Amino acid sequence: MLASDDNMVPYSERQFAPVVRGIARTQARVEVKQNGYTIYNTTVAPGPFALRDLSVTDSSGDLHVTVWEADGSTQMFVVPYQTPAIALHQGYLKYSLLAGRYRSSDSATDKAQIAQATLMYGLPWNLTAYGGIQSATHYQAALLGLGDLSGGGGVYLSMEATHTVSVRGRRYSKEPPGDCVTATS
Repeated sequence: MLASDDNMVPYSERQFAPVVRGIARTQARVEVKQNGYTIYNTTVAPGPFALRDLSVTDSSGDLHVTVWEADGSTQMFVVPYQTPAIALHQGYLKYSLLAGRYRSSDSATDKAQIAQATLMYGLPWNLTAYGGIQSATHYQAALLGLGDLSGGGGVYLSMEATHTVSVRGRRYSKEPPGDCVTATS
């Protein structure tokens, strides 16, 4: 197996995390807390700010943000977030490739050659492209998709194609249009 290793990349670049946005009226200190613990602390210039390099500890929750202004005033707000299953930072690539032979405990089972490849890539505008293929002696499948992390949550569009060949000459399939069910032997 050959695959990308998330442990070789800084956590802030590999793990998708929310962007905390706000406006500081003066030079201010911004603190972000999660589950009562401070996870981020920085100083920002007056005006709009965006904290993009957070390291969150959970896949969902609330981030409690406090902005301490230079004049002594404070702003507090909460940023709810949920990390979708398919979401990568722009420019981040994940891949895996494996090949081998199926080995069953049943000696009558065909020891078919198998291969699988997957790829995910973070695109601009909070999009993530993904795809994969699986192949064996009598089975091939491919999947392409696009994940969109917009406003209220993740939206995923995918297209899948499969092809199977049965050794015994029997097959069963169900096709989405009209819920037509066919069986042949």
